[in-house]
Amino acid sequence: MNKTKIIILLCVLVAVPAFAQNSYDGHTEKMFSSAHPKYTLSFLDEMGLDKWQASFRSELRSKLGISVIEASVQEMNFKPSATFLRSEDDGTMIREWWEMTTEPDVVMKFIVMKPKNQDGSRLPLMIATHGHSKSTEISAGIYRNEDERASGEDGERNIGVQAVQHGFIAIAPAMRGFGDTRHPDDIERDSHSSCLDLYQRDVLVGRTPVGDRVWDMMKLIDWAFENLPVDTRNVVISGNSGGGTVSIYAAAVEPRITMSVPGSAFCTFERSIGFMRHCACNY
Repeated sequence: MNKTKIIILLCVLVAVPAFAQNSYDGHTEKMFSSAHPKYTLSFLDEMGLDKWQASFRSELRSKLGISVIEASVQEMNFKPSATFLRSEDDGTMIREWWEMTTEPDVVMKFIVMKPKNQDGSRLPLMIATHGHSKSTEISAGIYRNEDERASGEDGERNIGVQAVQHGFIAIAPAMRGFGDTRHPDDIERDSHSSCLDLYQRDVLVGRTPVGDRVWDMMKLIDWAFENLPVDTRNVVISGNSGGGTVSIYAAAVEPRITMSVPGSAFCTFERSIGFMRHCACNY
């Protein structure tokens, strides 16, 4: 009797068909191959560069949420303002610490670096955007320990310092969602950033973290043009990783930026944020 039951059971198991398995990558490949991006190279060929840029820039500003920010600050009749904090002479340059209110209740800190012994001529401007670090000090050549010094100098992340050495005025802004702009809980836990929290709140109202950061860069350029002896025809933005991402988008929507030098960020969307796990601020 027992043997008969076992044989019947085996027959039943063999007869059950196998269920199909999900293929995340396979499904994703099919989605990407069937997508029809609006602003492709063929579209550029048809319109010409100037018309393509104007059309694309307007839509990208909307997708990033910059249009939402603009409408909000206009409704509140808000005007950004900056406050000088302190300065120092390190023997090779002058550093100035500033903070700017770019939206109501949003304060961006930044460090201005100026070459010594300027002859009065207007200098090119470098905006050095940091990546996923807690502050912007490494870009400005300020280190808390030898590991940070190695990262800044051996890794060439001290972009602001290098720019000053080549005759630029440089600004190292703190990116939103890092440092003092982290959520209080993240500051208490000493978390790296508040990018996910920022993304979750932004997306509900049609905004994005990278759009927030680009907006801050646009307001920083406004301030620099009004307050620093910079050549308005020569504005460069450069950063690594998350700072490189901001460099790409800022140059795409802000025509006053004449050159963008993104590091560890320039890639196809498909093979970067489409197939790799990245911080929420990339999306």
